[in-house]
Amino acid sequence: MHVVVQPRILRQAAEKNSNPVAASERVSLPAANIVAVESGWNIQIAAPGLTKESFQLKVEGRNLELRAAYPSTEADGQKRLRREFGEGVLSRTFQLPDTADTTAIQARYEAGVLTIHLPKKAPVKVEIA
Repeated sequence: MHVVVQPRILRQAAEKNSNPVAASERVSLPAANIVAVESGWNIQIAAPGLTKESFQLKVEGRNLELRAAYPSTEADGQKRLRREFGEGVLSRTFQLPDTADTTAIQARYEAGVLTIHLPKKAPVKVEIA
């Protein structure tokens, strides 16, 4: 089965750069699953440690843009030894098919996974006179 929604990367992760980058400026590409369902497509984004208010979804033309920022979680009196859940900003853009209904996109965040449902447009019926 051919999946119509093709992910398009606009930015690469800024980590592993030879120049140090502030944590708030680091951009990472979250892992994504794209599943074709009868009513359209579901995009699942792995994003542990965030809240639903952290996400920004925007449709521009045929692109669905996702952004989220990880909060700084330095607690008083604690020294962070390692952080692997995420740091900085998540950014991902998906090119939408012409058959996607961009006026009815739905999203939910549960158990560290953001699920975005892209419904298909209703077929246009043409009556012959």
